[in-house]
Amino acid sequence: MPLGVQINLDAPDALEQIRHNIELLWKEHERLSGGAGPVKFNSPVDFRVKKTIGSLTGLPSLHKSSHQNEGTDELSVLGLSGLLADPQTPLLHKASHEDGGDDEISVAGLSGLLADPQTAAAGGSDTEMQFNDGGAMEGAPNVRYDAATDELELGGATDYTKIEADGTIVNVGGATTFNDINISGLALGTGPAAPAIIAINATGILTYAFIGTGVLADELHGSLETLHDYLEGSDIVPHVHWCPTTNDAGNVKWQIEYIWISRTGTITTSTTIAVTTAAGGTAWTLKRSDFPTVTGTNRQIGDRFMFRIFRDPADGSDTYAFDAAILDVGIHYAKDMMGSRGITTK
Repeated sequence: MPLGVQINLDAPDALEQIRHNIELLWKEHERLSGGAGPVKFNSPVDFRVKKTIGSLTGLPSLHKSSHQNEGTDELSVLGLSGLLADPQTPLLHKASHEDGGDDEISVAGLSGLLADPQTAAAGGSDTEMQFNDGGAMEGAPNVRYDAATDELELGGATDYTKIEADGTIVNVGGATTFNDINISGLALGTGPAAPAIIAINATGILTYAFIGTGVLADELHGSLETLHDYLEGSDIVPHVHWCPTTNDAGNVKWQIEYIWISRTGTITTSTTIAVTTAAGGTAWTLKRSDFPTVTGTNRQIGDRFMFRIFRDPADGSDTYAFDAAILDVGIHYAKDMMGSRGITTK
């Protein structure tokens, strides 16, 4: 039985025609052989084509562009496993990992050093590092280093300790501290009306006792230097430590006449200030009487503070009619350094 096949290789369904006709040939083979094996066709098979079989190598027509980017049948490798034949260059997407990106990266808890030098936030600059007590580079700093001056500051914006380039430590604002200059009562000089020397509460230790009766004012004299750790220009507070000598009530009025003069100045007039303190009714109880604050404007280290401390029993404000035993006289002052850089300069 002749079987003629003619296929147009230019037809869009050429491959489908070939496949279909091969199936027909195979079925014919199965029919003739009865499934017993190869069969020899008695009828000639006329397999004619309009083009040579060699042209089949061109099937299907080139169409890769249809599967490429923006092609009509574009492929997606999304979800496929394995490696593509060609090395893949990722698209630029750093913005998605940066601050505010939809895939922002956090370096919190990561180890190692970042490649780029880090600039602190909240006032930091290329020459200033800032940290705060929360561990973040923002907010009110408590550690600041200024490379321009080579100075380190520890503390708040106005209250801090500064370490200068030469290692000098300076306290500023609330970081300043107070110190005390004390002179023993017995170390003071006597005046025209010297107080008596008595034993402290029947011990072998002696001190001066300022009388609470009569018309003469007992007095002692002394002087001191403004020390080199003094915060120049700050106020001072003179004070006296003393004890009542009986269990009686009443007030003791202490007075100081003083001159605070510059180390290169000229002595002029003096100033007198006073403080009144209750005896308290218990003998030998330690008392401290603070005089009014003395203004320290323009005062410097090395200035001299000369004084006369006295008690006038004729003063109507002094109502304790017994001896007041003086222990020492002192001055409370603010300090901003451990000393001075020079003998006469801070």
